Amino acid sequence: MAQPPPNADFQNIGKAFADHYYNTFSGPAPAFDGSTRANLQTLYQDRSFCTWDGEQMMGMQAIMTKLTTFQAVTYPGITSLQHKMTTCDCQPITQGSGVLVVITGDMIANGNAAAPVKFSQVFVLLPTPTGGWYIAHDMFRTSGVVSINPPNQADKSDVGKAFTDHFYQTFDTNRAGLATLYQDTSLLTFEKDQFMGMQPIMTKLTTLAFTQVQHSVATCDCHPYQDTGVLIMVVGELAVDGETTKPLKFLQSFVLMPAAGSWFINHDIFRLNYG
Repeated sequence: MAQPPPNADFQNIGKAFADHYYNTFSGPAPAFDGSTRANLQTLYQDRSFCTWDGEQMMGMQAIMTKLTTFQAVTYPGITSLQHKMTTCDCQPITQGSGVLVVITGDMIANGNAAAPVKFSQVFVLLPTPTGGWYIAHDMFRTSGVVSINPPNQADKSDVGKAFTDHFYQTFDTNRAGLATLYQDTSLLTFEKDQFMGMQPIMTKLTTLAFTQVQHSVATCDCHPYQDTGVLIMVVGELAVDGETTKPLKFLQSFVLMPAAGSWFINHDIFRLNYG
């Protein structure tokens, strides 16, 4: 029998964390000048793993160097940067005691709300001995960066790319065939609604309100997860029922765990990225 969806406390933890993260990243309103960004170092540890628009870093020092210098390098001429969340979805990590947080939103540069840049970000939070949380994994992508990471044995990009190719091909051509990828412990968050277990998940996926869908992957970022698993963040576009002139942007994050020489989806969070 499938277990009920996860407790709302995990959503509250993730939302409170995200509010704190972006407020610290941008600095106090109305300046949003990044003056407090150095304080983010308390959220990372030496074993933290970050992918920022395809560039990978490990450890607090390397991550903080990127976060405190990226604005001048990547966005010259921008003096302020504000993050505005559109969605924040969270799941409890079923194999451990952490929280998976998946966020979509807009970045507003120099206060120009008329020209936002969409972003997607995935965090895995793990507890600290003092009762707080630290960022074990951090994946960030903006909509303007569309290159797929090359295969890399260290970061499991080869596994993640092969999995996503199989997942979306099956989703687009034989949705019922996805049943082999989920187990009774699997968690799915699909546009805010949560489901646990293969049968409830497949009921949701096979009864979605469209007859045809085509996914196009723009980026696929991967991290090794808990020694044996793979954390994946996919950003792309999808077209439903042949409407290819107006594709919808989406973000999907998976946690894969090994099973009988293959992989199953332990966590799956899907969101359309609009606002």
